[in-house]
Amino acid sequence: MPFGVQLETLTDLMNLPPKRETLDAMGGPEGLMRSLGTGPSGLPAGDNKKERIEAFGENVFPQPPSKTFFELFVEALSDRTLIILCIAAVVSLVLGVTTGDAQERKTGWIEGAAILVSVLIVSLVTSGNDYSKEKQFRRLNAAGQAKDLTVIRDDKTVQVPNTQILVGDVLKLETGDILPADGICIFSNNLKCNEASMTGESDDLKKEPTGDPFLFCGCRCVDGNGQMVVTAVGAHSQWGNIKAMLQTPREETELQKKLSDVAEKIGRLGLVTAVITFSILAAQWAYTIVKSGRGFNLTEMRGLVDCVIIAVTIIVVAVPEGLPLAVTIALAYSLPSGPT
Repeated sequence: MPFGVQLETLTDLMNLPPKRETLDAMGGPEGLMRSLGTGPSGLPAGDNKKERIEAFGENVFPQPPSKTFFELFVEALSDRTLIILCIAAVVSLVLGVTTGDAQERKTGWIEGAAILVSVLIVSLVTSGNDYSKEKQFRRLNAAGQAKDLTVIRDDKTVQVPNTQILVGDVLKLETGDILPADGICIFSNNLKCNEASMTGESDDLKKEPTGDPFLFCGCRCVDGNGQMVVTAVGAHSQWGNIKAMLQTPREETELQKKLSDVAEKIGRLGLVTAVITFSILAAQWAYTIVKSGRGFNLTEMRGLVDCVIIAVTIIVVAVPEGLPLAVTIALAYSLPSGPT
């Protein structure tokens, strides 16, 4: 069905500061409800909800896109330590199959191949844990936001999930409710709202159809009760606009920062140990070549590559990159599966 008001007009009406003159030009709250095809008794039984969603949107906020398993896998493989280990493994593999006698060449590929397989397994496990953690956080976030609201539809009071609220719905408001969408007050029994989170106004504001009727998503009803007709939902609400502008990657918590700091310090200790180990092994390798009097040849490179692999392995083992991840996953799974 065609609506008597467009999304752009409703957006302009509710944009801060809201415009009372625009509402009056529509015929006040009553005229606005007529334009939206609703009334004090709510949306009629035969209302085309699909058409209403297409015209005004639905009451969900867009989430930042999550990384795919492949993207997380590539990110895990991009670790500098693993890249060095892969290069050393490839060199070891090439030298293993091209140098030494016939018997050594038959088994020379095993060490390099085993390292590459280990790197693959580590990357798969890391990316799998990251992917599982991301899905778990999204499920917990969705469960925490789920809430049933009291709505009047077809002159009947029903409970509707907040994600299914539509523009034109009439909501019943009670003290303590957090507004799920923008709207216009159509009935007030000493209804007061706190809009500090939206406008910065610390005083509680009285809401009534003939005075200040503008209600904003995310604000709390602190006194009285009333009814509102929804004018904007989801990303089209004022809270949705602010959320979109402030959309930033999720910052680490204090616990995650401290765990990362501990992991970094342990990693530095592992790096120092690896450098010392490599220096000793490399010196021993060079001393052996000089003492043998055989001179340097390509076969001797395998010994140096082994020294590099041992040093890099110490770094890989010492750096506890999984510590913050393990604690985060443990905390996520310890939380309840739904809102308390």
